[in-house]
Amino acid sequence: GYVLTGLLLIVVISAEYYTVDPANRRYLAARLSLNAWAYLVALLLFVLIYSAKARSLISATGVTLVSTLLALEFLRSAGRSFGRTALYAVIAGLCTGEIVWAMNYWRISGITGGLILLLGFYVFTGLANQQLQGRLTRRVLLEHAVVALVGLAVLLQFGP
Repeated sequence: GYVLTGLLLIVVISAEYYTVDPANRRYLAARLSLNAWAYLVALLLFVLIYSAKARSLISATGVTLVSTLLALEFLRSAGRSFGRTALYAVIAGLCTGEIVWAMNYWRISGITGGLILLLGFYVFTGLANQQLQGRLTRRVLLEHAVVALVGLAVLLQFGP
């Protein structure tokens, strides 16, 4: 376990190093791998937080904190100042955290709840990233809305 954890940390830190310079030939592969790891970590933490069935004050705060910190990782690739990136990360984190307030009234499994939170996190960080890069259009907004609705319908229909 320690060896696997150490190797994983080496891979993640190396990928972080390659994402410092967007002109680096390994930038795209490193960025994609970091995004994949961040989504995996987000899913695991969302499932753990939602499965605890804690009060909304605790679960929403946990999801907001996790979402904000992971959104900072996603949004730093937009190339804007830290202050503006942090503001958009906090907004995305708050929006994701507010989903838990409504979900705590549903009787769904922890896995389905975690996947719904991941879907919300994906949509909010995607929209924030597009806005930071100056590419947010009606088409992009519609695309994210369709993904959110289709994903939610699939999760509610087939979720465990």
